[in-house]
Amino acid sequence: MLLDLFIGTHTVYAILRPMNVDEKLVARISRENRGAGFDTIRHVLYWNLIQELVKIVADDDCRVPSIHNLRRQFEDGGVKAVFQKKYSAWGSNTKESDPSDTKEFWKCKSLEHEQSRENEFDSLYDKAMNESAELLSSAALSGMKTVRDKLLAHNELKLQNGSYQFVDIRSFGLKYGDERALLEKATDIFNSFFALISRASFDWDRSKSMMEREAKLFWKE
Repeated sequence: MLLDLFIGTHTVYAILRPMNVDEKLVARISRENRGAGFDTIRHVLYWNLIQELVKIVADDDCRVPSIHNLRRQFEDGGVKAVFQKKYSAWGSNTKESDPSDTKEFWKCKSLEHEQSRENEFDSLYDKAMNESAELLSSAALSGMKTVRDKLLAHNELKLQNGSYQFVDIRSFGLKYGDERALLEKATDIFNSFFALISRASFDWDRSKSMMEREAKLFWKE
């Protein structure tokens, strides 16, 4: 399920983030002469994060979960109608024995509720579709896909000053920190699709607090 993949990606990011921003941690690792291993772990986690981001956002194989495929499914008017009906449904509050005026009252309330929920669905649908289109065509995602293809899939090298080096991510218009922005944006879009499908939400604040706590325990001296 795509939710599980997003949770896994956020977990990787939670472990990686202190390696990039916690100056005390970096200084301690350096004092303990563990810099080489630390750098290796940091690079592996970073490349893994880039690869996972590209997959959960842009993978277009119809057999796998991704933002791209959720969007493609919801472009089908029939699919949209099914989920809109499910999203808007409101169970009856009346019994056969109820007076006719009571039944009429609850019928009107049900229609009002369903109309309100249909409007809410349409607004959420437009948000999910528009923002996913922007994300899928973004320069950051394009750069990450190129990094994935050139560095992760093929280990492409570049001749520079007489020696071969891995291509710098800045060559593709990327900078460190773009991965966080893209992950947060993709998560927000996923939340919209998740609500359209399940009429529910996921408590990301609580989940990310737990991940950050676990990361602190992992890196604790």
